[in-house]
Amino acid sequence: MSRQVQIRRGSATAHTNFTGAIGEITMDTTNKTLRVHDGITPGGTILAKQSEIPEIPPIPKFIPDFSNAIEITTTPYTCPSDGYLRLYAVYNGYIYYKSSLDIQLNDWTYNSVGASSRAAGNWFVVQQGETLTRIDISGSSKAFFYPLKNA
Repeated sequence: MSRQVQIRRGSATAHTNFTGAIGEITMDTTNKTLRVHDGITPGGTILAKQSEIPEIPPIPKFIPDFSNAIEITTTPYTCPSDGYLRLYAVYNGYIYYKSSLDIQLNDWTYNSVGASSRAAGNWFVVQQGETLTRIDISGSSKAFFYPLKNA
């Protein structure tokens, strides 16, 4: 046999002077909403209906724009826009992601011995105007800047 749960209810006017117990939920029959009580606040806190919650625009997703990659051949290099830096090594005609890195952006330094929140899989997140002051692009190493584009 199923059970029916019924909570206290009353009009918006009745709720104005009602202070519910801590954690008590009541129904406002005038506005068709629920109210949560804390044992102190008269009327409790009105919970919003889904129709009252504004729509949040989608967050744009950005990906590296590979078609507009810029090879970095000298430092200092100032990033022309927000984007990513990536380091590669070329060996026998194949491109490898570098596992040992030494890079400096403004006052921030990264090497493969340390960890960094800016580097994920050797992709470095950079902002427009940041200056790459040191990077290991000796021998067969190459470095590229990838601007961002909408996904």
